[in-house]
Amino acid sequence: MPRQLWLIRHAKSSWDDLSLDDHRRPLTPRGVNAANKMALRHLVELSQVERCFCSTATRAKQTLALFQQQGALLDSQYLDPLYTFDDKALLHELQAIPDALTEIAVLGHNPAIHELVEWLTGEAITKLPTCAVIKLECDIASWSALSADCAYLALFSVVRRPRS
Repeated sequence: MPRQLWLIRHAKSSWDDLSLDDHRRPLTPRGVNAANKMALRHLVELSQVERCFCSTATRAKQTLALFQQQGALLDSQYLDPLYTFDDKALLHELQAIPDALTEIAVLGHNPAIHELVEWLTGEAITKLPTCAVIKLECDIASWSALSADCAYLALFSVVRRPRS
């Protein structure tokens, strides 16, 4: 049975408070706006996701909360190991997902998401902006079978910033 993997990069976060460590950085107003737009844009599809696995970073948790306020990604679980910037570590976590779940989402960080998408699909992606939403169709019977070129890019959605 094919599996659907949604990968969501957290929305734009702030560097304004230098006393905060990276894990605790919050969203900017632009990030809040983008998360609300993306949640509404993909509400129907993301409502079908069986579970969203989310990084424990503040910016990821706030992005998820905004999606949930719009009615998307309601079944969620925070995982400390998803606070990673390494695609191999992210892959390791995905390969441990229970096989009973066939459509999942992961809300996390770059460059891990960007590099993982390229590896799973064999396609080059020029840029993965904040709050990008990607859907991969994975031709695998088990999450443990995630491997190079096992998926194709079914959706790549970004929030366009208005031109000045």
